[in-house]
Amino acid sequence: MEKLLLLYLHNKRGARVLFLFIILLQIIIGFFFYKNPSYESNFTHLMYVAITLYAFFFPIGIAAGQSIISGIIMAIVFVLTNGSRNGDVNSYILLTSSYFISATLIIGFLKNKIVNFYLRREEIFYIDEYTGLRNLSALFRDINLYINDKDVEIIQLLLVEIVNQREISAAFGIQSYYKLQKAMVLNAREFFRSEIRSYQVRMGTIAVLFPPNERIDFRALPEKPAQTLLVDNIPIFFNIMVGECEIPRDGKTAEEIFQKAFMALNEAYSKNSNYCKYSPDIKPPSTVRLLGQMQEAMENQEIIFYYQPILDKQGFVHDIEALVRWNHPQLGMLFPSTFITDLELTEISDSLVDYALEYNLHNLKQLLSEGFDLHIAINVSIKNLEQHLFSQRVLSSLERFHLSPSSLVLEITERGFLADAEESNRNISELSQKGVSFHIDDFGVGFTSLGNLRKFGIRSIKIDQSFISNMKTDKINRALVKSVIGMAKAIGISTVAEGVESTEMLKDLKRMGVDYFQGYAIASPMPMEDLRNWLNKFDMESRKEAG
Repeated sequence: MEKLLLLYLHNKRGARVLFLFIILLQIIIGFFFYKNPSYESNFTHLMYVAITLYAFFFPIGIAAGQSIISGIIMAIVFVLTNGSRNGDVNSYILLTSSYFISATLIIGFLKNKIVNFYLRREEIFYIDEYTGLRNLSALFRDINLYINDKDVEIIQLLLVEIVNQREISAAFGIQSYYKLQKAMVLNAREFFRSEIRSYQVRMGTIAVLFPPNERIDFRALPEKPAQTLLVDNIPIFFNIMVGECEIPRDGKTAEEIFQKAFMALNEAYSKNSNYCKYSPDIKPPSTVRLLGQMQEAMENQEIIFYYQPILDKQGFVHDIEALVRWNHPQLGMLFPSTFITDLELTEISDSLVDYALEYNLHNLKQLLSEGFDLHIAINVSIKNLEQHLFSQRVLSSLERFHLSPSSLVLEITERGFLADAEESNRNISELSQKGVSFHIDDFGVGFTSLGNLRKFGIRSIKIDQSFISNMKTDKINRALVKSVIGMAKAIGISTVAEGVESTEMLKDLKRMGVDYFQGYAIASPMPMEDLRNWLNKFDMESRKEAG
């Protein structure tokens, strides 16, 4: 019934087709009544079907006119077949039409009540109950209407996201936040001097549709909209990100248009810009799709590890670092920069570190059984270190493979160490006491105190390759590397130089006092079998040089 009603409300073409159908129905009913001309015939009552359809789908005036036509049809047929009881056809027409008109008026009155109810319900359905703005359903409805309107050449759609909406809600309350959204909409209308339509997409995100065929270049605006508005006489600062797309240029459906707007908004975030307009050059973010496939990738052993040797000052292999790779079935070999940064802050990182321990401790056990004296370095995230009983999980893995804790090195980024969470510090301390070594990766890009490193049992720092790579030409970088080496030696922490790309650089770093070296000048990352061959070859060459 509701779908029929929506036909009446929105589909004018469908209504016209229905009108012609009912006329045909009237003629058919009259024909069958002609063939069965008894006054008590059920075909007489069938005319009420046509009357009901008219009254329900069309204005009362049109329906009443059609009721008169129905009465005339029935009266003429009856007179032609049975003759008038009194010989007065006009009386019969009047009697029959009055029945039909009465039914029409009653049904039409009830129809109007139902229509008004559904119109109110429809309006409520399209309004956000908290902000009073139109909601997402209304946005999709309006976009689809504009897409199908041939007179519309362009409509600009903005997705406006309030970046600090959580802070605003926490500081001033949710009602003040909703009032701020309303104030933003009013302020935007005044600023652009345009009758914009605004929609509540979700908490923190508002969609704005500008009037049809009205183009605004937001990048060329002489001034920017206000970022502080008064709400209940309280000034509230808000920071926004904006993604823009155009209707109908950027999509054939509301879903497609909406996705393009979010792609532009996501691009604004990734570029740390307040505004971005969609273009075909913007690609959908792949990371979120990859994260969804990560669990299955581990189950299918698509996640593998390459190994890069780390030499000590005497030229012996001291450690090997396990570097994650994803042998993706469609995308090929993926490097960690493609997925690790986002993964580190999710719960999936917890599964990955368990997988990494199992995978790499197994390989280390094999290498030790073949006579190689090595330690293995595995990267962990701050999310891992914040897990309750993380230290027990690591120690259990070592026990399962009958490995000494001293054979394991856990590498954490300087950013992760700076988090300074109580649980992570406790895990670091417990593992350090058992003999597990910790290295700070990418040292120099943060602001870690060397004194704090020593306090938590950190035994080594890896000087970031950005300092190492241009040390020869950049005197300031060279001075920084020297000072880090000197301070680390003073408090008993060893140093590892990342990104050693040439033998000349290796010799230079040795003279400066670096303890360990890693980079392509020594060896590139390689799979397990290649590592085994490399170690055997390196061992043979080392013995020849010693002999």
